[in-house]
Amino acid sequence: MKIQKLISVVAAVAMLGVSTAAQADITVSTGGPTGTYHQFFVDIKKVCGDKVNLVELPSKGGDENLTNLVEKTAHVAFVQTDTLKFVSMKDPRVNEADLQTLIPLYNEEVHLIAKGATKSSGGLNLGFTTLGGKTVVVSKLEDLKGLKVGAWGGSITTASAMNVFGNIGMNLIPFTMEKPDVAARAALDKGEIDVILAVGGQPLGFAKTLTPAYRLIEISSASSSKMSFYVPTRINYTNMNASVGTIAAQSYLVTRNIRSAAIKAELSILKACIAENLDDL
Repeated sequence: MKIQKLISVVAAVAMLGVSTAAQADITVSTGGPTGTYHQFFVDIKKVCGDKVNLVELPSKGGDENLTNLVEKTAHVAFVQTDTLKFVSMKDPRVNEADLQTLIPLYNEEVHLIAKGATKSSGGLNLGFTTLGGKTVVVSKLEDLKGLKVGAWGGSITTASAMNVFGNIGMNLIPFTMEKPDVAARAALDKGEIDVILAVGGQPLGFAKTLTPAYRLIEISSASSSKMSFYVPTRINYTNMNASVGTIAAQSYLVTRNIRSAAIKAELSILKACIAENLDDL
C-alpha cells in the first residue's frame, strides 16, 4: 500500500512539472506603445494567447530588442534586417550562431516626411526671414545630404544604416524623449529639422495623422539598389494625397539559443500559430 501511495505521489509531481513547463511564459521584446511592433504583439496575442502565455517587454526599438535577446531578458524579439546587419557590426554577440529566425513577418517601409518642396540652406537667419543662402529642392533621398533628419526608436538605426551603406549624408537628429513622435513633428513644424524618417508597416500610425500640408519624399529603386538588404516598394496615404516609391526592410521574430525543452516547445507552438494566422494579423 505504501509503495502504491509513493508511486501516486511521484506521478502527481511529474504531471505537475509537465503542466508547469507547458505554461512557461514567453517574453517578447516589442517597441513603444504607439509603434508597429506593439500593435503586432497585441494582434498575435489575440489569436495565439490561448495557446502560449505571451508577455510583452516594451522597448525603444530593434536595437534594444537585440540587447534584450543577447542579455536573455527576452525569449523572442521583433527585429529588422537592417538593424541586424548594422548592430552586428558593433556588437559581436549579435551573430548567426547565437540568434535564429523564429518566423519572417512583414515589410516595414521607410517614410520620409517633409513640409514644403524646398529648403533654404546657408545665409543669415533673422528669425522672420533669411538673407542670402540658397534654395534646395527636397524631392528625393539624395537631396537629404546635409539636412537635419529627425528619427526615434528603431528608425534611428535605420537612418544610421542608410547613412553608412547608402552614403546619404543625413544629419541625424535622434528624438529620445517621451512621446518622440510628437516632439519630432513639432520640430518639423518649427523648421528645427528638415525631414522626419519613420519606419513601420503601412499604414503607419504616425503618418495617418498627417494632413496634405505634409508630404512624402521618394526613394527610387536606383537608390535602393545601393543598399541590398532593402527592397523597393510603394507607400500610399490618402490623408496626405501622397503615393511614392520607397524602400522596406523585412521584419522578423528572432530568438536565441535556448536550452530549455519547455521553452522550445512553447516557441514551436507560437511559430505554428503565427504561420497559420499571418495573413490575418
